[in-house]
Amino acid sequence: MFKWIFIVFTMLMPVMLLGADFAPLVWLQESYKLIVGVILVMLGAFWVPGLRTLMVLGLKTLVSEKVLKSIFIMLAEKLVASTKTKIDDLWLVELKRKL
Repeated sequence: MFKWIFIVFTMLMPVMLLGADFAPLVWLQESYKLIVGVILVMLGAFWVPGLRTLMVLGLKTLVSEKVLKSIFIMLAEKLVASTKTKIDDLWLVELKRKL
């Protein structure tokens, strides 16, 4: 079950990060300073022993199955709300019931 959630989540990741138009170059050009800054801060903070423990604890919490399920359901609700078909509404109800 968790494997399928992970597969669908990784398929939806480009849409979540780059939008539905898949404009990665425009997105990278607009936000490269922010990306580099966050990477440098994360790498720098990882060398501080107290922050390293907090970062590992936060990462374990974010990767837990319960958090990933709730993120997946939230994304599925947003995608279903953006369409006008009834089949995906039924699919979402069934998905929520099984999860």
